Amino acid sequence: MGMAQVPVLEFGGSHVCSALVDFSSGSPRVAHLTHHPLDPDGSREEIATPMLNAALAVPKTRGLAWGISAPGPFDYRNGVALYADKLESVGKFAALQGWDMRAALAEVLDSPASLTFVNDADAFGLGEFAIGAGAGYDKVIFLTLGTGLGSAFIDRGSLVTEGEGLPANGWVYQLQMDGRPIEDFVSSRALRRGYQQLTGVDSDVREIAAAARAGEPLAARVLNEGMESLGRFLAPLCRVFEADAIVIGGGITKSWDLLLAPVQAGLRQADAALGSLPVLRAASGRQTQLVGTALAVPGTV
Repeated sequence: MGMAQVPVLEFGGSHVCSALVDFSSGSPRVAHLTHHPLDPDGSREEIATPMLNAALAVPKTRGLAWGISAPGPFDYRNGVALYADKLESVGKFAALQGWDMRAALAEVLDSPASLTFVNDADAFGLGEFAIGAGAGYDKVIFLTLGTGLGSAFIDRGSLVTEGEGLPANGWVYQLQMDGRPIEDFVSSRALRRGYQQLTGVDSDVREIAAAARAGEPLAARVLNEGMESLGRFLAPLCRVFEADAIVIGGGITKSWDLLLAPVQAGLRQADAALGSLPVLRAASGRQTQLVGTALAVPGTV
């Protein structure tokens, strides 16, 4: 039998969350949820202090195994932040470079049994597979669309991190399309850059989507080209992995009404047989991320 309770900590963007995920009733229940704003451009102390305080807010964790979800680049084995290593990290969490989060948490927590660090996209996929849009499928490719492109490949509840034709660790951001990194085609940075090149206007994705809905052809063109590229890029991965579905989450999916059709069109362009493959919007609730973080802890299930 797996562990009944798993305390978790999750951070990224401009927030940090902590909770206790309870599996004792069969379906996971999130209790003692706390949420704190976080300044990703702040000093190490300004970022680390709310993280540690959030962990301390979870009651009665003595002797329990923790799960910690963190965005990359991060040394997940050793629990050390490597954010300054990514040239296009836009400075987020750069002050944490080299911070030994494992040692810091071990110092302030009450005798944790273990500390397991997991990539945020992997936690997203595990949670969505268990209680979100991926539930009911066997083999699912999960993506998060935001500043970059996160991903996870899950086969019947287990992360797949290697295999012929799959990227190392299951992280597609490492791959290229047409000789360029995939994030040059599909990310909020790419969409903003494409729109600015066409119009001279620097708009965020929400504004580009609003313009597309209002009938602006250049805005629609940027979104269509980006999402069709994503569909074409995913097609060979779907074939190799024999995916039953694709689940997409992240901030860009707030414009889902404009994204689904071009992703499906890109899949069909690359392989007509993939035209009927389910492409689903993630539930994307905070609870799915926290549950996935707990599920990444060895011995949970």
